[in-house]
Amino acid sequence: MEGFKTKSMNIPQYVDWNSFNITDINATNVIIYFHNLKRNVSGDIEKLKTLKQMPNLQFLTINSDDFNVGIYMGELLKDLPLVKDFHLLDDFQNRDRSYIQANALPKSIRFRSIPNSYIQWGANKKSLNYGFQRKNNIPVVQFDTADTTPFYPSDEALAEIDRVITDFNKIPNLTLIDKVVLVSNYLQQNVQFVSGKISHAIDGNYECEDYSFEKFGGVDKVDNVLFDKIGKCNCISRTMMYMLNNPKMNVNCRIANSPGHAYCSVYDDEEGQLYCVDPTWCISRNPNRFKDTLKASSFSDEFILIGQDKLSTIDFHNTSNVLPQEFSEKSIDRDLIRQSVEKLKGYGISFDYPMEIPLLSIRTARQIGEEITP
Repeated sequence: MEGFKTKSMNIPQYVDWNSFNITDINATNVIIYFHNLKRNVSGDIEKLKTLKQMPNLQFLTINSDDFNVGIYMGELLKDLPLVKDFHLLDDFQNRDRSYIQANALPKSIRFRSIPNSYIQWGANKKSLNYGFQRKNNIPVVQFDTADTTPFYPSDEALAEIDRVITDFNKIPNLTLIDKVVLVSNYLQQNVQFVSGKISHAIDGNYECEDYSFEKFGGVDKVDNVLFDKIGKCNCISRTMMYMLNNPKMNVNCRIANSPGHAYCSVYDDEEGQLYCVDPTWCISRNPNRFKDTLKASSFSDEFILIGQDKLSTIDFHNTSNVLPQEFSEKSIDRDLIRQSVEKLKGYGISFDYPMEIPLLSIRTARQIGEEITP
């Protein structure tokens, strides 16, 4: 096979199916990105022949934002005797996903994951991804504990989300700002930041004597946020996303991720701007918290619909997963958020916070060099 280079067999080969830039015939693992589905059967068969001639090939992964690519490639590659996986990538649109059914793919290919932003839109799949990063310009999906099947929101959690947002939707003429304020206020009002028995916050360590994994099953589930009223950044952010990204609220909200921290991105369709919302920091770094507890005592808009002007002054928000565009240069005007709060109060939304603390904690000084739990 002239023109091929020899590399380490353990390094994945990243391939764009459209250009089919195979350079390593000895690769054991090939990750293919297939976009703009065009059934060039004769050309695709030639590409298949090349794959069959790779002597060490054992794993083939196909990534695409088009579900039909999985169906097509499953049929095309059905006689290729190796492990074949399909991951569906986010196309960053809010629309019906009921066509995404696991049994629609040929049995010759394993349907591995869908974007977590699709599950409120009728997609039938419990193994989720939260986005992707690019390696050699090829999208490669990313996963978080909160997206794995054991941590999928229960039917009761999804029903509770629907109950809450149904009440929100009784308010007429909700704007994007209104919807984000409603959900952020709900989370600030009800949820305590807990990352385990000890939460290492920016201003100290918070120890919850009553927390145990046996009692709560961890702090990575949307169910923890909704029913136990505790959680850390990954499940708090996912709860916000599920409350906003659905047919009733119809906010283009996705998970954003930086090393060690998860938050949300919100796209303003009218302005064409992308904003950051950090529902966790609205709680854990809220300037108004109950004493010795990572629980808000009143509403804060400090980390709601912010842009690069604010993001440039804080840490843990350098995104590692691909978003549709960069965050807006400027944050939403705080006066607009305050006006939204007053409007929502006029419709009976409470911004008073209960005195009850889900888990009592004791704050101690953070040791020098001790890592912060964002």
